[in-house]
Amino acid sequence: MKNNWYLMILCFIFSFSFAHKDRINFKEKGNVKIFVKSSWDYAELYKANVAVDLIYDLSNFLNEKDTIFVNYGHRNYIDSERTVLAKYTSDKIYRGYLIINITDKNLEIVDLLKIVEFSIKNKKKIRDINKKNLFSFKTLSDISNSKTSAIIDSLLDKRIDIVEDVFFKIKWKKNVFYIFNNNHELPLFKIDENKFHSIQFVNDGIIIFPDYTGFYFVNNDGKILKKHDLKCEYSMFYFTKKENEYSVSSFSGSKYMYNKEQDVLIQD
Repeated sequence: MKNNWYLMILCFIFSFSFAHKDRINFKEKGNVKIFVKSSWDYAELYKANVAVDLIYDLSNFLNEKDTIFVNYGHRNYIDSERTVLAKYTSDKIYRGYLIINITDKNLEIVDLLKIVEFSIKNKKKIRDINKKNLFSFKTLSDISNSKTSAIIDSLLDKRIDIVEDVFFKIKWKKNVFYIFNNNHELPLFKIDENKFHSIQFVNDGIIIFPDYTGFYFVNNDGKILKKHDLKCEYSMFYFTKKENEYSVSSFSGSKYMYNKEQDVLIQD
């Protein structure tokens, strides 16, 4: 019986997967599990680390013991449409399962917490409506425009450590990502979570797009090189080391060469 529950959950989750191989970040804490899928190494992947921690705290505030699955599909396309679906099932032997599926261009932490909070408080209603159809898309989407609860406001004060390696670390607090170098006490970047485009770790530093208009190369010692304009609102540039230069290419076919020593970007 338990295997049937998991099979049902996985089918529901992966029915929203993309056709090609995606980047996936899966995080689990207590009764909370979250999948974030994206077509490349967008900043959305790091938001899974934030979301699982805050949703777990939220479920504790609400005394929620059922398992909460969140499946977020990041679709950074011009014609992408947002979808928000919820499903709740339970029986007398095993605890219930609250499954929330979202596809969107941008994962907003507060928005996600609002949807989870609403779904927890209305899970019995969701279950009853599930018997006929999935819960109203409009109802769940409209939650984004509702007032943020005091519980969620209090959660946003929590600092969350996301990534730390030998040279850099990433933290989050109050909808802002902080990028640190281990040689510097103050953050190198403070980035609004809804603008943060991507970050790529390479052997000699990091390549960071604070938004989709361009990138900075940051050496391992924390030195920030100049910004290079490289618009990628609905795309992603990835850097591949070739001897002393980086090949820079995108899904759209644009190609550049970047020389870090000279800090020069040239269209190929």
